[in-house]
Amino acid sequence: MKNKLFILTAIAGLGIIAACTKKEPVPATPATIARTIEFVCSDTDAAKFYTDETESKVFPMIKGEVATFSCKVTPDPSELTYPEIVWVSSDETVVKVEDGRITAVKGGAATVTAKQATVNLGVFASVLVKVSETLVPVESIEITDNAQEIDEESGLPKCAVGETMQMKAKINPAEATYQTAIWSSANPQIASVDPVSGVATGLSQGKVKIIATALDGSGVTGEHEIYIEKIVTPTGIKLLETLEGSVWSPTDGKHQIEFALQPEGATKSLVKWTASDPTAVTISARGEMSFIHYGKVTITAEVPEGSEAPAGYTSSISFQINIPAGYYNDHCDNQWFKQDTAGSVGEYRYNETTGENYYYVVPNTGSKFRGDFKFYPPVWNDGWSDNNYTVLDRTNYPIVTFRLDDLGDMGATQRSIFIDTNNGYILSSGTNTKVYSGRMGGGGANKWQKKYKCSDGSCIVVFNNNEQAWQNGGMLPENDLVIFNHFKIGYADIAGMPSPEEAAFRYFWFHTFKNTDELNAYLTQWSTKTGITYEE
Repeated sequence: MKNKLFILTAIAGLGIIAACTKKEPVPATPATIARTIEFVCSDTDAAKFYTDETESKVFPMIKGEVATFSCKVTPDPSELTYPEIVWVSSDETVVKVEDGRITAVKGGAATVTAKQATVNLGVFASVLVKVSETLVPVESIEITDNAQEIDEESGLPKCAVGETMQMKAKINPAEATYQTAIWSSANPQIASVDPVSGVATGLSQGKVKIIATALDGSGVTGEHEIYIEKIVTPTGIKLLETLEGSVWSPTDGKHQIEFALQPEGATKSLVKWTASDPTAVTISARGEMSFIHYGKVTITAEVPEGSEAPAGYTSSISFQINIPAGYYNDHCDNQWFKQDTAGSVGEYRYNETTGENYYYVVPNTGSKFRGDFKFYPPVWNDGWSDNNYTVLDRTNYPIVTFRLDDLGDMGATQRSIFIDTNNGYILSSGTNTKVYSGRMGGGGANKWQKKYKCSDGSCIVVFNNNEQAWQNGGMLPENDLVIFNHFKIGYADIAGMPSPEEAAFRYFWFHTFKNTDELNAYLTQWSTKTGITYEE
């Protein structure tokens, strides 16, 4: 089996060698050092690598097993001042290594590193080797894919000739020694598949089974049938929805544009999609928009040149969308809120009756329970650092609302609900010096401007930046943006509930609005859709 280049770590560093004589110094000569060191191993071994819950790259082994790695070094070792590579194990009682020959000694874990013989040059490749005393065999393999379309006739996930589809294997049980599989195609003339990555490539029209085989020698396999369709060049395109002037939020995450091509069955990936500002919106080869930053963005789609569009279709379409600063429309669809209080637990769930997603929080223990969670919208590069920022705009979107359960209406003798922030600064100031911080509404808890009780036991709380000040900094400025790198919904001081489980609460959505009329219109629409009534 051929060798596979498997990149684990490559961190460049610089070194200088100084030479001298007794009489006078000799000018320093720059050393030629490695820029990258990469592990090379067989496909079978490369397929065994996986990422664990700590985001560490792991290579699993069984006691007594031996694996052989080599290294690819750039530049070529013949050009290096220090060409020698040394192999080191962090614990030789668990894993021994000599010139790339790795031996599993006993159960445990040790890091194997390949680096230049000279120290502190900062260039190395490493992997965490986890050794099991005995093999836990694979019992079954389930396969999923990332296909964007289903073939209507066969019901199979499909892609076109020349396109790719990513396969993913779920190994059962979860405790199996080998957490990955090696891939093959039942018919390589219809689709090939990379044995390590599981990326299938369409080669000719037809159905084909992609096979994942367990790496433990058990012979357990999983099969997944896909359909490869022939390439049909589109000659015309038209939109099936109105998008010109539409308003979106980063919390909307993604939206698949609805469009039609001629002739029927034309290959969608042959359409060329572009976004005028890819820092605000990116768009996939099949017309899926991903919202990242605020701005007005023109989306364009073009079919290949060389043919005349049929009636009702055009050779290109173009429309402008708007992602306003300070506008948020979160419905737990994209999981922007993350747990913040140590010991509490949050998970996303779905209510089939109302059709709503929600975040279910079990607070932590203590004399009083607490379950805060932070808002993490997409990365917003403010010029100072890359982080997750919340942007508020008092002038255009002053109304801030969210809906969650009010334990005060469910038996709690005490509870504190609030919005808490930190490091809020004015965008146009040219500095990220903290101006606004603390709690919205002037400090303390339960300082909303208005609260609505809902028929399902939840409540809607409303804050108004045009009428309420910040705890530190006062009123937000008009005609400017304020950036917060810490934006949290706090739920604290929960008393009178017998256990954290009985004090669990649901969070449903987070919105900003231009004015109260827009808020009221939204609440009417939401109530009609879900059947949940509300009153002040």
